[in-house]
Amino acid sequence: MIGTSSILLFTFLFSLGVFWAIDSLMGVRVSSEIEFGGLDMAEHGNEAYPNFAGAEVFNGKPAEKLAPVSL
Repeated sequence: MIGTSSILLFTFLFSLGVFWAIDSLMGVRVSSEIEFGGLDMAEHGNEAYPNFAGAEVFNGKPAEKLAPVSL
């Protein structure tokens, strides 16, 4: 039990130190504007889930206008 607790404490303190160092040197958060606009566009230049917020589109046509596919 002492060994497990000491490793747990060491790991927590070491991780806290690394997090603090990274936060001090370059930060771990983006600006509010980038966060609101989405990291996908800021980091990659495209949307990860383009159909998530709006109407689904397939080849330029709305999905509800397409005929259902039967298997």
